[in-house]
Amino acid sequence: MNQIVNVVLETSRLLADKSDEEALRMWKIWMDLLPAGVTTTVKPPYVGASSLERRQAVVWLGQEVYIALVDRAEDEFKDYLRIVTLWRDLTRDLGNEDGVNKIHTFLMDELGEVGPSLLD
Repeated sequence: MNQIVNVVLETSRLLADKSDEEALRMWKIWMDLLPAGVTTTVKPPYVGASSLERRQAVVWLGQEVYIALVDRAEDEFKDYLRIVTLWRDLTRDLGNEDGVNKIHTFLMDELGEVGPSLLD
């Protein structure tokens, strides 16, 4: 699971590194994914922030979203499958097809040929 979330966090980091606008877009995406009732102390990126500050903000928030989702998982298999599907879809929506392929490779390594078909 950690390898899969690292793909989407890396995609997020790379986009936040590009510009203030991309960092703010990634921040909004992560905030929308933060489960209801969960708060964060991570400060959002701001216009004029350094590249490091932008990257840290979106990655740290993404990590908090991941932790919150996993902590709320009740039926581990089904909930984890939903989380993996979310990461795969987000990675695809962010234009990282290489990342989507990495996620599928991780699944195939762990679950065999049936892995990616579970996501359809």
